[in-house]
Amino acid sequence: MPEQAPPFRRREFLKYAGATLTLLVSPVGQAATSILAVRVWPARDYTRVTLEYRQPIAFTHQIVKNPERLVVDLEGVEFNSVLQNLPNKISETDPYIRL
Repeated sequence: MPEQAPPFRRREFLKYAGATLTLLVSPVGQAATSILAVRVWPARDYTRVTLEYRQPIAFTHQIVKNPERLVVDLEGVEFNSVLQNLPNKISETDPYIRL
């Protein structure tokens, strides 16, 4: 018959493993990426929006119709004051970006 670990050790392991998993999936345990700066360059044929950050950002993008637009989802990015002020950088007359 194989020897079993004492229940105390198993409980300790489960306690620490559970705490670690909780931190991995909770917002407290995840380090959100902060956007440091946003720049907008309007041109005749396009408008360029750039984001400055320190860590790599995971993202997905898709083209959606009615109305046709580009949607970019940034994963794990903190919605800070830099992003909150982005609409103030877009001109109301910009033909490519509508708010």
